[in-house]
Amino acid sequence: MFSSRKTRGRNKTKGQTLVEVTLIIPFLIFLVGAAVDWGLVFFVSHVVQNAVRSGARLAVTQATPVSGTTVKNEVRRVMPDTPLFSGFRNTATISVTCVAGTPPFLKVQTTGVFSFYFMRMMGFSTITLTRDATMKYERDLTACPTIT
Repeated sequence: MFSSRKTRGRNKTKGQTLVEVTLIIPFLIFLVGAAVDWGLVFFVSHVVQNAVRSGARLAVTQATPVSGTTVKNEVRRVMPDTPLFSGFRNTATISVTCVAGTPPFLKVQTTGVFSFYFMRMMGFSTITLTRDATMKYERDLTACPTIT
């Protein structure tokens, strides 16, 4: 008789636990999805920053002036051609400009849109990423070279 009372109480708590877990699981999935999305934004931002830096480094270390098209191709080459980057890579605008001064500097900037996956549930569908790198020319220059 004493053992039957214990089992009755346990059955009630099993049902309560099931209801609590059912209510919490969607929130936890959403929370983890949002954290993954933000992590992806920082990862893409980091890779794009490295790509812009690589393009600027290519231009400022060459003995002869490098065309803007060559710099843009280098930036696109460093960005992976994968589904994660394809939306950003295909829509990004890349600009190459010379900043006058003594010595002159080269500025490479890219701006593009990154699409969220899980954050769309909260209304965040895209975020605009802008990354730039400014580097001093390695060769002695007194004025900006022509960038074509």
